[in-house]
Amino acid sequence: MTGYKERMISRETENGWYYFHICKGNEIIGQLEFKSFSGLPDTGYVHLIYLLLSYRGCGVADLAENYMAKHLKSKRCKQAILSVSRTNERAIRHYKHHDWSYLKPNPKHKLQIIICEGSSYNRDKIQFLSSH
Repeated sequence: MTGYKERMISRETENGWYYFHICKGNEIIGQLEFKSFSGLPDTGYVHLIYLLLSYRGCGVADLAENYMAKHLKSKRCKQAILSVSRTNERAIRHYKHHDWSYLKPNPKHKLQIIICEGSSYNRDKIQFLSSH
């Protein structure tokens, strides 16, 4: 993705942007990218929840969502939004299962925007490390 690394580096110094690696032991198994602001009041925006294929469907996404919800709540966000591709059925199932709901189409992309106030999970052995 052209310019992604440069955007990420510049955003790391901006207040409200967060980048974390998801690690199990010494292995990076995923990445989170989110911010504590959006076009809606008191609402964070989730840009990326990425997991290695072998860690999908085993509860790590639940942990990642819970981690982001706690972090965003600590920044006074009452809810979060994200965009998801209409063809990403696995992600849509996950979000629906965890009480995210459809908000509106994303006017910038062929995506839909969904909204959630967050959930609570309790699992072990996954670490969230700042990527900077």
